[in-house]
Parts: sequence; C-alpha cells; structure tokens
Amino acid sequence: MMRMEKLLGRFISRPNRFTALVELEDGRIVRAHVADPGRLTKLLVEGNEVLLIPKEGGKLRYRLLAARQDGRWVLIDSMAHGPLAELVLPYIPYLSTFRELRKEEALSGARIDFRLDGYWLEVKGCTLVEDGVAYFPDAPTARGLRQVRALRTRPEAGILFLVMTEARLLALNYRVDPAFSREVASSGLDLFAYSFSFDGEAIEPLGLVPVTREEEPGDVLPFLSELEEAVGAYNDMHGSEARYDILEVNERDFVLALTGYGTCSCSLFDYLDDILYEAGLEGWSVLSWKGRRGHYIIRYGRGPKP
Repeated sequence: MMRMEKLLGRFISRPNRFTALVELEDGRIVRAHVADPGRLTKLLVEGNEVLLIPKEGGKLRYRLLAARQDGRWVLIDSMAHGPLAELVLPYIPYLSTFRELRKEEALSGARIDFRLDGYWLEVKGCTLVEDGVAYFPDAPTARGLRQVRALRTRPEAGILFLVMTEARLLALNYRVDPAFSREVASSGLDLFAYSFSFDGEAIEPLGLVPVTREEEPGDVLPFLSELEEAVGAYNDMHGSEARYDILEVNERDFVLALTGYGTCSCSLFDYLDDILYEAGLEGWSVLSWKGRRGHYIIRYGRGPKP
C-alpha cells in the first residue's frame, strides 16, 4: 500500500501535453505537470474531479495524480509506474523467480525499464478502460514501437502492463495504434498485466489481469468466463500443490502460469495437462512451455499436440 499527500480540484484544460489547468477547492487556479503522455480523453474532461500532489523542482508546483471515471479514481501519474512494478514483481508468476534487477537498460537503441538477470521487461501504464476492458495505448507510441522491436531481439523478454483501475481484460488498442498493436500481437513476447485500485488515499494492488492479442476483445470474453471458472475450480481443489493463473486468452490459444510445490515433482507433465482434463477443455493441447525455479508458463492451443 502506498500513501501520499494530495489536493482535490477540478480539471479546466490542458494547454499542452505536459500541463493541466486545475481549479483547487479554495478557488485558486494552478498549473500542474501531466506526467502521462497519453491523450487521457476519458479522464481529462472539463469539470472532472482530479487529484494533485506537490512537486519538487521545475516551474510547476504540482503534479497530476488521478482523475475520476465512473465513480473511481484512475491513476494518471507515470512517475508511479516503476515503484508499482517493483512492488508487484514478487507476486507475478515467473517474473518473481529472477534475482537481479537493473533499471533503464539500453537495448538496440531503446531504453527498457528492467533487466531481470537476462530477462528484459518493459513496463507500460494503462489508464483507458471501457466496459471492463483496458486498452493500451490510448495514443500512438513510436517510442513503444521501438521498445517492442528491441525486445523481440532477445530470447527472453516481455511487457508488464499496469492497469490503473479495475479491469477484467487488457487488450491492444488496434484502432489508436495499429503498428504497435500488431508488433506486439505477432511477437513471442510474454505479456503480463496487473491492476490497481486507488481510493484517493492509498494504492492497492488487485492482481493479474488476462491479456488478449485479438483485435476484437469482446470475442474472447465468453471463453474467458469459461476459463476463469475452470481455473478457479482447479485452484480450489489443489490448493498450494498447484495453482494456475491466466496470463493470456485468445481465440486460438491461451496462456497460463503454473506454480506450486507439486511442479517440482517428476509429475510435471501431468500437471501441464491436468487443467485440460479436469476442466473439460476438449480439443485443446499444450503447444509450448518454459519453466524457471518451479514456475511455468504454458501456451495451450486448439487441435492435436504438435
């Protein structure tokens, strides 16, 4: 949990990408730094409630922290991305197995947020949520495209999306940035998403959010419901012996993370298939898997085993 001092106000306008005009509760109109480069069109609406925090250094005294949407606060401060990622890394399957963490490492002409031993991880904050689906990005990102292309040169790499409010699914925003979305979708990068809630006083980690590579995320929601039910029942039955978490859900494949003390036994391959049999997921099989220190990422697909 992270706590911070804040000031309540109402958004007036955004003179440029990095500045917001805000009217505070006492009637003062102040300028605040906007650390998020996205469009934020659903959040920075005239009259909408926003939260500011004091800022040290620079011309502006305040930084924009959050804005209201559907009765909830949504964090829009990219300065929090690094600390939040470090906060939840120990709770993310597979990523939590790495020991060394280096920040802001150069790779093929791009800057990548983290290098975990030999694993490269870029962190992206997501603030655009519609009907329970989070979309990234909310503005074209040439920098993000360069980073994805750099990550694709490494044998072990991924993206961690931090969803700044509650969401059921994270989707690539093909309509806003088709180049970035297609580059990610066609890659072999590991995709993770983790959501947070903010009540105006404290930030709370909520947990993993499934990611989809599909252009129409609504198409996978019925199958996601089926998969959530299957995974929940499996986890209830097996407890700490074996636990699955949903990382991805697509029309032709899905990705699960497997952890638990049972994965260290000689019955590993039985565990990889167990979820299919116990959940009645007929027509699916293991396409690929990788493991590290008792954590496994498994991709399942339709059709017979390759």
